[in-house]
Amino acid sequence: MSHPVRLSLLLAAAGLLVGHALVFDFVNDDAFISFRYADNLVRHGALEFNPGERVEGYTNFLWTVLIAGVLALKGEPVFWSKVLSIGLGVGSLWAIARFSARQERAGASAWDALGPFLLAAAPAYACWSTGGLETQLFTFTLTMGWTGYLTERDDGYAGTPTSGVWFALSAMTRPEGMLFFGLTGLHRLGEMLFVQRTWKPERQDWVWGLGFAFVFAPYYLWRYSFYGYPFPNTYYVKTGAKNFWAPGGRYLWSWVKDHALYALFPLALIVRRSLPGGRRGRLWALVLLYTVALCLHVARVGGDFMGLPRFFVPIMPLLKRWIAGAAALD
Repeated sequence: MSHPVRLSLLLAAAGLLVGHALVFDFVNDDAFISFRYADNLVRHGALEFNPGERVEGYTNFLWTVLIAGVLALKGEPVFWSKVLSIGLGVGSLWAIARFSARQERAGASAWDALGPFLLAAAPAYACWSTGGLETQLFTFTLTMGWTGYLTERDDGYAGTPTSGVWFALSAMTRPEGMLFFGLTGLHRLGEMLFVQRTWKPERQDWVWGLGFAFVFAPYYLWRYSFYGYPFPNTYYVKTGAKNFWAPGGRYLWSWVKDHALYALFPLALIVRRSLPGGRRGRLWALVLLYTVALCLHVARVGGDFMGLPRFFVPIMPLLKRWIAGAAALD
């Protein structure tokens, strides 16, 4: 496939996402909490909702700081939150297309655009490319994390692993970033134990973990010293509550139903020959690990009240890449 044709297909997928996102074109009420914190950071130099009250009422530090940058440059936060989110949504399309091309031994092809097209057409992904919340920033940083990690593993750690930094940025965007970092470490441990038959991490594994710690630790230490609590506020809200499984299950089913994800199981059976090791097996294992863990987590905490479940958007690039790869039998 010539580069101009491939580029045209990817630009078409990006155009589809922009048009699809503008069908929704809204700002959620919760976004104004982050806007208020960002405004006070610019005006008073502190991430507080009310000046002088150290209450962590947001769960999206990096997004709030980014909006503070917009305000510091005299930008209008509602407008720029949409521009930034749509741009980050397009960025995730590019990330999975690049990952697809790197996984293909024959190089770039038309199939690289299939994942981006599937993602751009997904209602939840397009919806939460606006809304004013951190969803697309979290999705982009997480996508850069898992694509980087799998590429590093596929290449046998040929260079310095940098995906740990992306996981740190995702954890600074939403607390669930820590979950995905831990799951990726578990994925790597499984590969060591069951494929490499060793329990000793390689030097590059330590570098990967240190990359995360180097970025995340200073933020965590500041956060703990400023707010005085070791965990984000949502931890204290959600962990003590009961009877969340029923609404969480409905939230999960609405995501599955709206995106026809019940077709994944028969698709997996059709292409089950891809399950053995190597790059295909590595991708399959990560898809399974991320999807099961996130579904259980979201169902346990009850989801939220918003339509087109945004909590599942961050793993949709991974799922669409897997579906596209299965369709292409790569």
